[in-house]
Amino acid sequence: MLKYLGSIKSFRPGFACLLNQSLKYSNQADNAANQLTNLVNESKAQKNFAQMFKESNFVALGDLENKYLIGKIVDVVGDDLYIDYGGKFNCVVKRPEKGANYYLRNKNVKIKLHSFEMASYFLNAAKHITLLESDAELIGLFRKEDEPDERALLLNKEIDELNSET
Repeated sequence: MLKYLGSIKSFRPGFACLLNQSLKYSNQADNAANQLTNLVNESKAQKNFAQMFKESNFVALGDLENKYLIGKIVDVVGDDLYIDYGGKFNCVVKRPEKGANYYLRNKNVKIKLHSFEMASYFLNAAKHITLLESDAELIGLFRKEDEPDERALLLNKEIDELNSET
């Protein structure tokens, strides 16, 4: 079967079609191989857990005992404040009598951490028993510099009300 295409006098459509398909599949295979190579290189670039842990902010803190930290009050039960500071357990501290109404859930507070985990021998037990809490001391409320002081705002409001009455 001969076709005249300009200066080409003989043309093999079956062979040309196979050649085009072969080139097409070859290009697709090359693209897939390049994508696979990129994925392998990206996975090699990713750090494993040990590397990430070594470089974490938690490890950079060093020994947490007797460090001042900022935590968030996650629960208030009676006069107990449960504070999450990012450790394994929350710490439980007594709510101070003075200004107790300012220590509410989701408020940030400053604490001094004494022990990361309270574990000891209780009642002559043969092994350590944990209380599932950290030992800390409440320092006070944490206020960012750009946040207004709520106590000062309330006092100013009361002063303004008293001044408006006279």
